Amino acid sequence: MPPRALCELCSCVVNWLDEQAVALMTGRTAHTVGRWIKKGLVHVWVLPSGRCLICERSIIGQGRGRARPSPERSHIVGEKPKDQHLRP
Repeated sequence: MPPRALCELCSCVVNWLDEQAVALMTGRTAHTVGRWIKKGLVHVWVLPSGRCLICERSIIGQGRGRARPSPERSHIVGEKPKDQHLRP
């Protein structure tokens, strides 16, 4: 089961998925998902290990090739903050 935590950009608790899971869900390649991350098209939580998790809600529309930019890039660095809050 994917981790659940607050995405401040979505203002709700969401599932956080790794690049491979997003690629499978959207029918795109992991390389394409990596480009979405670099372009700020999805909400991202970067764990201390360097692993990226992606907000499930922010990928809606990506699988059909319709890029839906995030209101702002959200690269979260460091440990998961207390109280399940993620800070950009």
